Amino acid sequence: MNFNEIIKNYSEEKKETIIELSKINKKEMQLNNLYNDQALNFFFDLWHQHFPNVKQQKSCTGCRQSVIKFFENVASFLEEEKITK
Repeated sequence: MNFNEIIKNYSEEKKETIIELSKINKKEMQLNNLYNDQALNFFFDLWHQHFPNVKQQKSCTGCRQSVIKFFENVASFLEEEKITK
């Protein structure tokens, strides 16, 4: 997956939001084994914008895992990109 293609039109604010929500969600998962609602909603909205033909539902466990994992990878990519600049 080419993350540059995914993030090419993201504002700096949106990039920071993805990074922060990813961190918040990871902490929530570690502490309570629950997804953070704000992160889950934000990531699903982005998913549907980027991949309208790939249906994912929040009520599906595998879908939640896939979408969250995808955006955790995007967040990692964004953090690496910040370091190299």
